[in-house]
Amino acid sequence: MAILRTGPIENNPVNGIRPSTLVTVKIGNESSTGASSVLIEGYALNGARSLYVQELLFIHPNTVVTRTYFANVNGFEFVFTVNGAGESQTNLSVWGKNSAGELVTAHRLVSGELAGTLIEVLGETGATGPAGATGPPGVGTTGATGATGTTGPVGLTGPTGSAGTPGTTGATGPTGATGEGTTGAAGPAGTTGPTGATGAGATGSTGPTGSTGQIGVTGATGAPGSIFPPSLNRIYTADTGSNDVTVIDGNSGSIITRIRVGIEPRFIAVNPYTNRIYVTNTGDNSVAVIDGTANTVINRIPTGANPEGIAVNTTTNLIYVANRGSNNVTVIDGSTETVRTVIPVGVLPEGVGVNTVTNRIYVANSGSNSLSVINGNPNTVIATIPVGAQPRDVEVNFLNNQVYVSNYGVSTIISTVTIISGFSNTVKTVVPVGFNPLGIGVNSYTGRVYVANEGSGTVSVIQDGSDSVTATIPVGQFPTGVGVDLLTNGVYVSNYVSSTVSVIDGILNTVTATIPVGGKPSGIGVY
Repeated sequence: MAILRTGPIENNPVNGIRPSTLVTVKIGNESSTGASSVLIEGYALNGARSLYVQELLFIHPNTVVTRTYFANVNGFEFVFTVNGAGESQTNLSVWGKNSAGELVTAHRLVSGELAGTLIEVLGETGATGPAGATGPPGVGTTGATGATGTTGPVGLTGPTGSAGTPGTTGATGPTGATGEGTTGAAGPAGTTGPTGATGAGATGSTGPTGSTGQIGVTGATGAPGSIFPPSLNRIYTADTGSNDVTVIDGNSGSIITRIRVGIEPRFIAVNPYTNRIYVTNTGDNSVAVIDGTANTVINRIPTGANPEGIAVNTTTNLIYVANRGSNNVTVIDGSTETVRTVIPVGVLPEGVGVNTVTNRIYVANSGSNSLSVINGNPNTVIATIPVGAQPRDVEVNFLNNQVYVSNYGVSTIISTVTIISGFSNTVKTVVPVGFNPLGIGVNSYTGRVYVANEGSGTVSVIQDGSDSVTATIPVGQFPTGVGVDLLTNGVYVSNYVSSTVSVIDGILNTVTATIPVGGKPSGIGVY
């Protein structure tokens, strides 16, 4: 096991602007056979040392993984714990990025510099790592150097031509032409002497190539990529009324295409690392698999009865599907696109959420008013937590390990969101929201939680820390699903009756656009 540290990195504002607003970590496993695991821990240094990033990654052989985190703090430090068969061939680099997405040279570290020593973040760029040692000399004897050939004689200089007779000096007045004899012709150049013969000694054999030197600093990146994970800035809506998925360009807000999937598509999950989009079809008991490049359905996988919520653990590449009609969860292997196992849960399971750091899966059981907690290894239920009335959706903040459950409620019970500690599996608090909350979206970096209130046509914004509603945003009719883009801080809400998507600015908490989509959109996914 290896533990690598950046050391404390100063990030105080200069003229009101922080040097780095983002930190990008790039991890490469150069082993061809052995996998490695990397536990990333980021600490905010604002007078105290507070953990704000904790993520466990599994790096397959010959794989490079990139993660980007916010750095809006006065100082930060990252610690990397590397383990596994590929440990010795796993390299890391850490880059600060400014608000324009440009690399901050002073906040650049590579594997050879991650040794726990203090890094002077505002000094000159560190020297490039030393070249690998030159291999030992070849075993053959080096032949004697041949004698230098004799230099040929210098050619004779040709004779200088005779000077012409000076002309008579003219009378004073206009200057006469100066008398001048013609210059004699230059003598021919002497012949160059022959080159001496090369010595007869045999050339020694070439010694073995020296070991490869340390990898140099990664070149500057172009326009910034996705914060976490890689992104095409596309939005997908499951259009229940038209049996298709609408694909939206997140940059322009225009429709790219519509994809026929199955009967009554309900919810969507995206794995950006495999470029796959998964859609539950509650009307034909299947999950449609979409290739994110071609925007075509490449497979349909059978599930339990009436599949609803779906989530992907991008670390293990397992997909979890809540089957409302059969009271269980189907676990799909994303590599083979086959069912790995089926897990019994509570009554009428609907929403699914995943914490990729802890490998915990959460299932909202609307018929038994409970939350099932599944350990992703070995995929068994380890706890059942009572929540509010008719829980419909569940999402996780992976940075603070808090779990948010929307409780749809009934006419005599107020609609709420239950907040659960993922460490203790106990209820932390209950927050009143709008009427009949359904979908939930979480921005782990800003600490904001977005709740779609179907009955009141609004989105409630809950702020982490205070665990209270700080804003209520009007959207379309019967908002159902919520998706969050961590790069742009955009929030996307599907409006079931309006057949639209509301685009919310996550900073201003205002609707900036409304996009028509297919009939009765339910779930929404962001890539």
